Amino acid sequence: MARLGSAAFADAIVARDAAHAAAADPIGPRVERVRARTVREPPPLLFDLTALQRTANRRFGFSAARTLEIAQALYERHKVITYPRTDSRHLTSDVVHELPGMFAALAGVPDYAAFARELIAHPPRPGRRIVDDAKVHDHHAIIPTGKAVQLAALGRDEHRIFDLIARRFLAAFYPDAEFAVTDAWIRVGAATGAPPDLPPADPAKPAETSDGEVPILDALPPGPDRYLARGRVRVAAGWQAVAGIGAPDAPRRPGSGTGHADTEPAQAQPLPPLAEGQPLDGSFAAIAKQTTPPRRYTEATLLGAMESAGKAIDDETLRLAMKDRGLGTPATRAAIIETLLTRGYVIRERSDLAPTARGVALIDALPVASLASPELTGAWEARLARIARGEDSRAAFMADIARYVADTVDAIRGASPPAAPPDGSPAAPTSWQAQRRWRGRGDARGGGGRGSRGARDGRGTRSPRRARTGTDRSTGASRASSRPVELDHTARHPDLDRTTRRPRPSSPRGRSPVPPAEPSGSPSPALAIHRSSPHGTHPVPPAEPSGSPLPGLAIHRSSPRGTQPVPPAKTGSPPRAPSPRSESPPGIPELACPRCQVGYLITGTRGWGCARWRDGCRFVIWFETAGRRLTATQLRDLVVRGKTRKARFRSERGVELDGRLVLDPAADGGARLEPV
Repeated sequence: MARLGSAAFADAIVARDAAHAAAADPIGPRVERVRARTVREPPPLLFDLTALQRTANRRFGFSAARTLEIAQALYERHKVITYPRTDSRHLTSDVVHELPGMFAALAGVPDYAAFARELIAHPPRPGRRIVDDAKVHDHHAIIPTGKAVQLAALGRDEHRIFDLIARRFLAAFYPDAEFAVTDAWIRVGAATGAPPDLPPADPAKPAETSDGEVPILDALPPGPDRYLARGRVRVAAGWQAVAGIGAPDAPRRPGSGTGHADTEPAQAQPLPPLAEGQPLDGSFAAIAKQTTPPRRYTEATLLGAMESAGKAIDDETLRLAMKDRGLGTPATRAAIIETLLTRGYVIRERSDLAPTARGVALIDALPVASLASPELTGAWEARLARIARGEDSRAAFMADIARYVADTVDAIRGASPPAAPPDGSPAAPTSWQAQRRWRGRGDARGGGGRGSRGARDGRGTRSPRRARTGTDRSTGASRASSRPVELDHTARHPDLDRTTRRPRPSSPRGRSPVPPAEPSGSPSPALAIHRSSPHGTHPVPPAEPSGSPLPGLAIHRSSPRGTQPVPPAKTGSPPRAPSPRSESPPGIPELACPRCQVGYLITGTRGWGCARWRDGCRFVIWFETAGRRLTATQLRDLVVRGKTRKARFRSERGVELDGRLVLDPAADGGARLEPV
């Protein structure tokens, strides 16, 4: 098969074929050759952690961290699956004698009883696709343990993950699925010679040239024109009956992949019965389509790319061969993705992972491109694996690393400072370690250090003095915009019932315009925030670092009298008496929204939500989460560090347990409970 080089070729072929089809002579469309064959599709390999995470993400939308959390609960608490943090998809020979007990345990579960009893009645003989000691390192594939399973004791998500594991385990011992595949060559025009050889049997792979490229025609080929039609019908379900996969012509589930990646078969339409020489009727038309860019990564596809060091490999055998060149391990890949999300380099957009301006700026700022090269990291991982097997020298590897580090440091030393990201950057580093380093560099940034005078604002007057906050001339505004963001507490967040009770300004005209802050070259921007009050707009300097949850936050309030500074509270002043409304939720720290990384959190009566809710960001953290009312410290830890400290919480089933909340912007309530 070949591709046409231009639309003119396509139009010429359509005109020629239409003319032949209209002519009442023997050169009309006919079936020139028919070939029928049987194709066998073996069952997919058993699950390792990465394959389980990919399948759960496609089927249920679970994040990699969520799948690992559920698998750990099935292993530690319920003890119904084997160790989940494995990179092997095979079993060892010493597990074979335990298989009958595992089949018997699953036979007691109605969902799997018929399939398990078939294996008990006809014991299988596992081949090397299932049992291979050479492909098991520390732990074998994830399978049921043989313990009696009570599905009623499992949560909804736990039931889903266990169902995947149990069905994959049973399906591995079932016979191949069989398909009847029919290829038909349709000739249009007079026959001038023998028909060409049929293309490869794999419908996903077109005929290729010797260099692997699909040929592109640069001239109209001579007649006759030949077209290939292929149909596929399942004749024996085999393992697909266990996996719950219907006939190949059944509608596909949204978001599912192809092949063994998630046990979905490739789709093909069945052909009607055809015979060689049979005349056909039809119309001819050229269909104009456009190419589409590659889709963004989902967690499933990103895990697959990390497993093969960035190479798009769909074949399971080839992917297994690349395991020594992967990024991270099955146990750490979920944490890597969560780190990218927590630090604001990536955000979730439905099921996709999208880079933020901060993430793009980070990559653009690297003077050595190989620092972000998955191939380089994969090659290092492969060398470490060879060293562990005694096939490489540790001294040679360390010498290469030292040489690479020296070259990289020289390149960084001679590189020019990176440009500020265009938009979307958080106001300050989101990890508490980075904030501590960032706060300590106030003087080095050229603004905000103790004793600095501040910069002139847009009206020629001097801005109020900022102490150790970096909100002076170097960090007076976010890199996303030179105009401070206005915090309007009178807005109504749809997911929060209502925001904190603050009076609305008497007149919009009484609010003075806020001058734009001077641009800066500071490595860390600040977020200028305004609050509404009946007296207008007042810039409020932030508190000292000891009491500020985030550095570099310039806070202002609205007033009809214009923008005026409100002095900070004096050190040592007596605490203000609690107001009658002191039972309301704790005061909110000025924190960037973890989901959009552009807005900030505002306080409602049921929870904290993003101020950009009108723009579509519906991020919410409820005051009452996992049976516990969150404190301001827990909120700050959750948003900045990505998790709270260990505390006592209540699970969905009402069980008291020790755990921590882990930030999950895609979850309901912005967090999920992680037992510890």
